Amino acid sequence: MNSIHLIGRLGGEPTCTSYGDDGGKRLGRFSLAIVDHKSASKEATWILVTVFDGPDQRFAEQHLSKGDLVAIEGRLQQNRWATEDGDKRTSLTVIATSITGLSLAKWQETRNEEASA
Repeated sequence: MNSIHLIGRLGGEPTCTSYGDDGGKRLGRFSLAIVDHKSASKEATWILVTVFDGPDQRFAEQHLSKGDLVAIEGRLQQNRWATEDGDKRTSLTVIATSITGLSLAKWQETRNEEASA
């Protein structure tokens, strides 16, 4: 079973692009900083997150911004490629299936604005 659950802060604004035959689907990407608070170094581990078209992608595009605290559920995907010089490279990406905003004050403010509109 390939399942991963992470809590961290966005390292930058999500980038969103269109894909598909007609360009009608959206894809979101962002980096997530995970800090192990039990570790003495407090260094962040950076994770790339991809979220495909759907409610979670729209949430990321419309509401998330740099520094937001989020919980991510998804699966881990390994990407392999070769550079122009022939060097082999590998990266890990989380394909998100669920994104939950944990910056409570921000989400409460958004919910209040949507309710009054």
